[in-house]
Amino acid sequence: MHLKKVYPYVHLIHHKSVNPTPWAAFAFHPLEAVGQVLILPIMVFAMPYIRSLFLFGAFINWR
Repeated sequence: MHLKKVYPYVHLIHHKSVNPTPWAAFAFHPLEAVGQVLILPIMVFAMPYIRSLFLFGAFINWR
């Protein structure tokens, strides 16, 4: 997120939050949130062994 082209538009909001309250954890841009949410599915489908373990774990937790 500290890339020169991305930082001023997406990640700067995070660094403007200087008050250390519990709400500061939610100080991020919506596009940054989408990026954080997509990390797990990308990793799961990029690595076949992890995908099978992830799906098995989801099934076990569902029961």
